[in-house]
Amino acid sequence: VAHVALLEPAGPLALATSRGLSLGRADRWQALTSAPGLPGNSAYAVLAHKGGLYVGTLDGLAWVEGGRVVRVFKDSNSRLSQNWVTGLCAQGDRVFIGAYGGVFELTPSGDVVGFASQIGKPIVNPNAMRCDGERLLVGTLDGVWTMDQIGRAHV
Repeated sequence: VAHVALLEPAGPLALATSRGLSLGRADRWQALTSAPGLPGNSAYAVLAHKGGLYVGTLDGLAWVEGGRVVRVFKDSNSRLSQNWVTGLCAQGDRVFIGAYGGVFELTPSGDVVGFASQIGKPIVNPNAMRCDGERLLVGTLDGVWTMDQIGRAHV
């Protein structure tokens, strides 16, 4: 298990694993793999947000609702420059994506925007992202990158 998310208070869990996504609780589990639409079977990060679930995999990002993959974001259909999604974090309506080669934001309209012009393309360590209400903090191979609420980046 690479990452865990609680889907609702005292509700089911979402487990990112090397064999895909597992959804459920103690005695009842549902597996979600690439066969029904997950971009890849190696899941690294999960984020419960706005009634659904974001799943970061080696092969892209998936939006899951009701146990089904609704949308997939990859370098071939979005502005993700790398498919290997290693971290996820949300602050309000903003969803941040950490990848093996960059930090991105998934806007409420569904567009992916990168921060490469501000910070380059850092390698984001697995699940090394945190939103604290004021800043986004990202652990990379080169140190910690932060962004304040206004959107100014700092390394």
